[in-house]
Amino acid sequence: MLLSALPISVGLGIASLCLTVVLGVALGSAQARRAGTLSDTMLTIATTTVYAAPTFWLSLVCVAAVTAG
Repeated sequence: MLLSALPISVGLGIASLCLTVVLGVALGSAQARRAGTLSDTMLTIATTTVYAAPTFWLSLVCVAAVTAG
């Protein structure tokens, strides 16, 4: 039973890693290009807030955002 769930778990892990890398590089590049501007400050606040949020709360918010309809 555990081995049957392994491919799904690995796939989700790889997908989340790829998404994290793409978003991290994109946001980091945007902040580096606009250092000291309002958009840099807003992105810094947003990323710090998301990073500081408890994982269980952030996952509930993501589930609610995806399933709302």
